[in-house]
Amino acid sequence: MKEKESDVLVGMKAICQALNGVSEDTVLKWHRGSGLPIKKKGGVWIGSRLRIETWWREEFAK
Repeated sequence: MKEKESDVLVGMKAICQALNGVSEDTVLKWHRGSGLPIKKKGGVWIGSRLRIETWWREEFAK
């Protein structure tokens, strides 16, 4: 299933907002330490809203 353009978060600000407004430092810590599914492409952080929400549920439902 191909993701819709609106399902792709572009930029650290959008990713932080999708994670309930956590800080950039927290996002990067979660990316490094807990596998938050984001990546840097062309100097811009991107992530799938669906994958991030799935990660959030799995990580915090423990």
